[in-house]
Amino acid sequence: MSPPGTADDGADLPAGGLGIADPRELAAMGVAADERTARLEESVAIVTALWRGEPVTRPGRFWSLQDAVLSPAPHRPRLELWLGGRAPAALRRIGRIADGWPASFVGPDELAAGIATIRAAAAEAGRTINADHYGTTIHAVRELAPPKGPCGPRRPTPGRRS
Repeated sequence: MSPPGTADDGADLPAGGLGIADPRELAAMGVAADERTARLEESVAIVTALWRGEPVTRPGRFWSLQDAVLSPAPHRPRLELWLGGRAPAALRRIGRIADGWPASFVGPDELAAGIATIRAAAAEAGRTINADHYGTTIHAVRELAPPKGPCGPRRPTPGRRS
């Protein structure tokens, strides 16, 4: 695996987030709950600044940099970072600082509402997110046995191949 942004085809898609609200995962991160958001936002600001290719000097709450550079330099001129999340605050954060949303565990209505929230937050921050920078995971399961219940097994629709 090459470092982010160095692949010639630009196929890498950096994505992240705060993690799921599982107490075991949160404990494993070793980060105080009240610091998670601030650490994520500071991290995004640092990585975005480093990606520009210029030396970065910035004092921070968690990390301070003095003339830091990213090496090897990325081939892509701009970092496109996607952030996940479903909570209203996460969706607004995506609009403010991210370039895309890989939605997970959402249905069509929640996906549409999330995109609207992200677009509104982006507009408020003077930004736009490309229309093709929203994605979701579609879960599909092959039916292994006929459904049981009051309706019985599913019957084929006349004229339709199963």
